[in-house]
Amino acid sequence: MAVRVTFSSITLMRYHAVRARIRAQSEKTDCVGNTGTATGDKITTAWTYDEDAQKLAFTCTERPWWKSEGFVSSKILSLMEAL
Repeated sequence: MAVRVTFSSITLMRYHAVRARIRAQSEKTDCVGNTGTATGDKITTAWTYDEDAQKLAFTCTERPWWKSEGFVSSKILSLMEAL
């Protein structure tokens, strides 16, 4: 089962801040417009941002078996709480 975490009320400025933080913390990032992927610590996460709805959704697409879904979710929450 894929880990999916969604945030509401994300302004465009906050989305840009999140995207910059993702780039700074990731080993590899690919971002086009409001979608992208990032890989770090053997975890790959994709995201989509809906500017009109102000929603940002993360989906973990790859993780090693020893990294739990809870661990992945907590990493995403930490990223968002820091901003």
